[in-house]
Amino acid sequence: MKKAFTLLEIIVVIVVLGIVAMISAEIIAKMYERYLINRAVSRLESKTQLALELIAARLQYRIHDSTIARISKSGPFKALADADENYKILEWIAYDNDGRLGEYSGGYNVPGWSGFCDLIPSDATTLVSPGSHFETIEKDLAPTLYPDINMTDGPQYPAVIFKGSRGELNVSRFGWGGGDHNYSIRVKVSSETNLTMLDKPDFISERYSLVLSAFALVPEGSDCSAALPIDCNLTFYYDFQPWEGETINQDDVNRSLLIDHITTFRFTQDGRTIHLKLCAMDAGLNTYMEENISVCKEKVVY
Repeated sequence: MKKAFTLLEIIVVIVVLGIVAMISAEIIAKMYERYLINRAVSRLESKTQLALELIAARLQYRIHDSTIARISKSGPFKALADADENYKILEWIAYDNDGRLGEYSGGYNVPGWSGFCDLIPSDATTLVSPGSHFETIEKDLAPTLYPDINMTDGPQYPAVIFKGSRGELNVSRFGWGGGDHNYSIRVKVSSETNLTMLDKPDFISERYSLVLSAFALVPEGSDCSAALPIDCNLTFYYDFQPWEGETINQDDVNRSLLIDHITTFRFTQDGRTIHLKLCAMDAGLNTYMEENISVCKEKVVY
């Protein structure tokens, strides 16, 4: 009567267990790899979508005609509508939405600036804006929201941009490139409803926007021009004034990292609508996996 396993039976069992263990280990490894990929994709989707939402939140307050694209930080620029894919940097001037909303008082918001100009008492040096409360912006809002901008004494002055047809648009006259800026007229507060214009405007209209800052989105890194960038980041520049000769090429301009490891940042203009495309990758996964994990998101800003 047989009372033990033969050597052959033991070998067969060991081989079978080895095969099962090998298959199980491979399945577990694949499951863990898929988990890492899914986690990276989810994280990238959230990060990319958030970056686009932040960009759109700033772009919605842009002065449409002021939006330009640059080839490099110190390079040539064009109106966004005329730029091609070689222009990688997006810049624009935005109106002061916080100041326009003003302060909450007596059950409603008191606007800091109304956006309307009374043409009868206004002239080439004085803008009269009924319904505005410029001194409220100067004393209460500007020091808190825009600590680098002094609305009375300079040397950094805010500006007004009048709305209306200028004929053939010349975007450089907003102050881009440090040249003529008679589209962006520097102003200072003279009373609750009046602004003194420090520059000669190209024209005066019934509607205007008060602007305090320009903004820019700049891809920066050692390999931003590579076919598949890894060390390319999208940086947000803010609180600089082109009508005062300030540019993103200055070392002291405020900036903040918006999103890292981008592979694509593209923008086009169709009419008055901007189409944005942003792609980012997980550089950490790329160091120990053969598969590159990249996520792309698109956004339309009106």
